[in-house]
Amino acid sequence: MNYYNHHSGDYAKDTAHLSIVEDGCYRRMMDLYYTTEKPLPADAKALYRLVRARTKQECTAIDVVLSEFFEKREDGWHQKRCEEEIAKANAKSEKARQSAAQRWHSEGCPNADDEVMLTHSEGNAPSTPIANNQEPKAIKKHPPATAGGAEPVVPPCPHQQIIDLYHRHLPELQGVVDWTPKRRSYLQSRWREAAKRQRIEWWERFFTYIHESDFLCGRAKSKDGGKSFKADLEWIITQGNFVKIIEGKYHE
Repeated sequence: MNYYNHHSGDYAKDTAHLSIVEDGCYRRMMDLYYTTEKPLPADAKALYRLVRARTKQECTAIDVVLSEFFEKREDGWHQKRCEEEIAKANAKSEKARQSAAQRWHSEGCPNADDEVMLTHSEGNAPSTPIANNQEPKAIKKHPPATAGGAEPVVPPCPHQQIIDLYHRHLPELQGVVDWTPKRRSYLQSRWREAAKRQRIEWWERFFTYIHESDFLCGRAKSKDGGKSFKADLEWIITQGNFVKIIEGKYHE
């Protein structure tokens, strides 16, 4: 969790008797609990290190807080209020994810009637956690001809507007500093592939949909305990990744 509700009234009532050092240690212990979403380590030395307790006084303060506010079990030190808040936050996140997915599909998921992806390859995608990087091939659908046999004119891609929407709806992801020719080409391709994507409203819904994905936004825990994956705009608009996003592969 990157955010949790701190009920100052309840906290003040329960901790008014703590010293400044004990109070400070308790807050750090709660931050650790919420950040990792798991019990505090049972090993005292490991916990001291994680909470950054250096002096004997600070270590003693941690022991005092543990004995009063935490319950030791086989997997570590549990705190009832922290676990309740984590459960609430996870339930809220899941509800929001389901709501966003339902809204995304009901308002017109690109899979419903978009033109299929271009047949040409854009080269290898940037590094991605998905092992299979082979892109499915599909036949390109041609838009209906207008009077006189000419194809309809595709409006110019509003690159800056789309970048601004990305920054507005996905502030937790890496910001765009340099809009390189390669990135411009990727976005231009995604824009031209389907008439539905040639509206700025589509991209606003798209980025809102991405925001509901814990994996894409770095909120999912890494299986190996390392740094969580976070997408960026170039990764998002790369052909293979883009298709997987609109298919809902990262919202499962």
